[in-house]
Amino acid sequence: MHDPDGQRHDPVGHAGWRDLIERAPFGVTVWRADTDQPADIRLIYANPRASAESGLSMQDRTGRTVGELFPAGLDAPPAENIPAAWLRVANSERGETMDAVHYGDDEHPQGWFRIHFVPLGDRKVASVYENVTHQVAARRELEQFADAASHDLRSPLRTISGFVELLSTALGQDLGERPRRYLQHIRRGVQRMQGHLDGLLAYARAGRDAAREQVAVESVLAEVRQALRGPLEQASATFTIGPLPTVTVPRVALHRLLLNLIDNAVKYRADRPLQITVASERAQKAWRITVGDNGIGIAREHREVVFEMFRRLHPVDARGGGSGLGLAICRRSVEMWGGTLDLRSREGEGTTIGFTVPDPDDT
Repeated sequence: MHDPDGQRHDPVGHAGWRDLIERAPFGVTVWRADTDQPADIRLIYANPRASAESGLSMQDRTGRTVGELFPAGLDAPPAENIPAAWLRVANSERGETMDAVHYGDDEHPQGWFRIHFVPLGDRKVASVYENVTHQVAARRELEQFADAASHDLRSPLRTISGFVELLSTALGQDLGERPRRYLQHIRRGVQRMQGHLDGLLAYARAGRDAAREQVAVESVLAEVRQALRGPLEQASATFTIGPLPTVTVPRVALHRLLLNLIDNAVKYRADRPLQITVASERAQKAWRITVGDNGIGIAREHREVVFEMFRRLHPVDARGGGSGLGLAICRRSVEMWGGTLDLRSREGEGTTIGFTVPDPDDT
């Protein structure tokens, strides 16, 4: 490989990695920021997979600049502006990741890629392209199904609810005690079904189109505690809160996650004052945040069941309402931002749920 001035060099920056990258099952390109202008960033290396993924002959484009190769990319919005990301990483030498960036036009294959930007030093940046086209397609199919199911099922539910009220009004005082209980059971069934539909939509949309931003976990936790102030006071809840980090996530997703976890701690408390512990620790290239309680706990055989859709371990009336989708939505939201969620519990002693948040500044 030669620079435009004819000097032979290793664009990867480490000769020992060349064979591995050449055979990698994902696309890898290396770019060099010759100046502080995104248009001047130059392609200096591309492995064979990069050509296969993009539908372009990347080898023929080696040595050319962004301004020459795809000038339209310079005007892309911040969340998809790849040249701007290359320049940031080259200057800061801190890695970044872009999630589900669309690529393609009428002439080339269309798809979605998660792109990892890795600094190589000397103002060079490697881009690793993870094809997530099938994941995005599956997610959209789920969203479309949830939207259709919600639309198609809400109409008959409204009809049932309407006729129940008409029947109750028409009979008035003539409605006996037993038929009155039957109508109340129908109302509760309709409400639970509406809750299931709301939960299904929330599950399908978890993490969708949510912009990531720098979020102080402590401030979001304070908002959640305020939102649940009444139930927390009724449970005589006390909090032990350790130092909490600032993370890069969709704020609304983190709020919903913590709200769900704290609300579950209230619902499934034991016959003693509720104690909730929120803590954090460094994990490999991530923050790990835990929410623990001293509630009724979960039996070993049920620790994965609680993450299944519409699965409840307790009767609705026993522990409050809900769709049975809370923890499934929590796990899906965390996975959408690239983290993991796990559960540790001992029956009768409490539950701790931990989730990770990738740290883009940890390279």
